[in-house]
Amino acid sequence: MILDRPTRELLDATASGDSTPGGGAVAALAGALGAALGAMSCHYTIGPKKFQDREAAVRALLEKLEAERERLTAIVQDDIDAYGAFTNAMAMPRDTDDAKAARKAAMQEALVGAMEVPLACAGCCATVLALLEELAPIANPRLASDVGCAAVMADAGFHAARFNVLVNVAGLAPGERRDAGVARMTELVESVAGKCRAVVDVVEAALRVA
Repeated sequence: MILDRPTRELLDATASGDSTPGGGAVAALAGALGAALGAMSCHYTIGPKKFQDREAAVRALLEKLEAERERLTAIVQDDIDAYGAFTNAMAMPRDTDDAKAARKAAMQEALVGAMEVPLACAGCCATVLALLEELAPIANPRLASDVGCAAVMADAGFHAARFNVLVNVAGLAPGERRDAGVARMTELVESVAGKCRAVVDVVEAALRVA
């Protein structure tokens, strides 16, 4: 698992001439970091007496944020594996017509996987943004900057994942799975509209210096 490696090695691997980890893995990592910061903000809201009126709601948000963090953490490696499947398909022989046809079919199947992984990432990031929108007005004000950072990271993860969906959709032949992926991505774009801005507005109001 790439995330079992030290952070420095992960950064070096990303910066290297190797194709993975690439944008899809980075998108999932950004989303996971956003979820993690949101979870931290929940922890600092749970416990103090002055926040007891919202503790149940914050605990529920914490559980959901942690679930999304786990999903996004797994997607980091899933994206690397999906790209590996595509490169393996590309390396298949093409010295006969039958081999060429088999290679083309394998590449198309791999592209579906390479589209679906960042699509799942985008879905998780969208969920994180929705949870942070709920959390922002009730989180411990001392954690306002962290909630804001969480939203920006989740939003970055979402848009980075979208780019990776689009680049793989471009290589897919017209068909039901391609259409389903495009439709789902369109739905997700609509669902996140304004969510990061809503969180940032709450955060900036809390941080405003008189």
